[in-house]
Amino acid sequence: MIAEDLYSLGRLSSTDAEQLSAQQASELHPWAPLLWGSNCRSRADRLRKLGWSPKHDNLEAYLMEMVKFEVDGTGATNVKASFDKA
Repeated sequence: MIAEDLYSLGRLSSTDAEQLSAQQASELHPWAPLLWGSNCRSRADRLRKLGWSPKHDNLEAYLMEMVKFEVDGTGATNVKASFDKA
């Protein structure tokens, strides 16, 4: 979905996503397998005890907004990572 959003913004020439093995990812960044290959779920239990409740629960509805923020907020002219060797 992120690739599709970046494509629609003209930041990618295709929506195809490239898959990397853990070894290939490690060559790009030493922590890549840990950072990109892990999954984390969190809950706002303490906030709920204080009376907070979420207003939205659909990430897909806000994904484009987040992609735009990241692209526009960094001033990036492309989507290459800062540690890209190229």
